[in-house]
Amino acid sequence: MRTHPAAFAWVDLAISPWGEWENARIRQLARRLGYALHWPDPSAIPLVDQVRAADVDAVITPHPATWT
Repeated sequence: MRTHPAAFAWVDLAISPWGEWENARIRQLARRLGYALHWPDPSAIPLVDQVRAADVDAVITPHPATWT
């Protein structure tokens, strides 16, 4: 059993021009909301299946509007 709620963090570095900046913002938001973050390893497994397997309470990802 987890002691803190967990969140799955996702930044698609293949399409995001701000990868490291977005990673930092996700870590900051998760800390503020009290989530322990789960960062996935690169995988051929579909994202939704990775989230299910991680058994997390939330998914934190950047909004595409921040890319413009």
